[in-house]
Amino acid sequence: MSDNQLPIVRRLQAEALRSDSSVANMLRMAKVIATKLNQPEALLWIDKELNGYHDSVTKDLPSYRKIHGVPQALNPYRGWQSLVFENGTEAEFLSTVPIGQAIGPLEELLRSGPDGTYTFAYPPELKSKVVKALSLPADVRVNVGYSSLWNVIEQVRNLVLNWSLELEKAGVVGVDMTFTEKERSEANAITQQFIIQNVGVLGNVTDQATVKNRQEATTNLGLDFAKVRDFVAQAHAALPSIPEPDQDKARPVLDGLDSELSGDKPDTSRVRELLASLRKICEGATGSLVAQGIVAMIRGLMSP
Repeated sequence: MSDNQLPIVRRLQAEALRSDSSVANMLRMAKVIATKLNQPEALLWIDKELNGYHDSVTKDLPSYRKIHGVPQALNPYRGWQSLVFENGTEAEFLSTVPIGQAIGPLEELLRSGPDGTYTFAYPPELKSKVVKALSLPADVRVNVGYSSLWNVIEQVRNLVLNWSLELEKAGVVGVDMTFTEKERSEANAITQQFIIQNVGVLGNVTDQATVKNRQEATTNLGLDFAKVRDFVAQAHAALPSIPEPDQDKARPVLDGLDSELSGDKPDTSRVRELLASLRKICEGATGSLVAQGIVAMIRGLMSP
């Protein structure tokens, strides 16, 4: 049986397994499936991948679209030089590059110029703060390697493949490009769980019942306490790098987080409350890049 004779979900799998296939075309096939199955969560993600995440802030991007590069400054005498940071929090914040481009143009760019490096500019407001913090006026940028960008493409390919495999496992295959009522029903839970666990909640969908189900599932996931503990350790280490008055405010909040996280069953509401307090303190620490990095990390921890 040729690929064109396969049920559409299995055809999608066959496309995903071909290393030379276009991921953008795979997403279009996935869009047909998601539309026929009436899956707004999958459609929202697919459309953002096809059209770009132009209306999304960094914290709302899927994790695979937040990649790391090498921050650089243009030294007037030595050319582009890598920046060295005093602590890990600042380095993490200023090395992260949000990739919001549509998957098609990104794929084309990488296929036409393999094994190179790519430069990304900081947002204007952040760029001015980085330049101000340097001892010399300089242009700044982030250098990203080919493999890091190509990983975005591969992660999308893997997500499409895994979604189709989960559908087939539930008996959803789409013979003659059509789906039965039973297949549509089976696909609902599969897609909601898959998107939340692997992509996150990207925005509103039109089906209010679906929104409610997705929000409940997200709430049940709670915070990732392992990541919160790691963040608290980094925040303690970074504390001396923020203004002294803000250190005094932040220290008891971090101590409270240590205490809450030391138990077997931390209180999620209490941890969120303490994280929100720390975020507010750091938002008030004007002129501190480290404080801005802490704010960005807290937003990432607390976002659904």
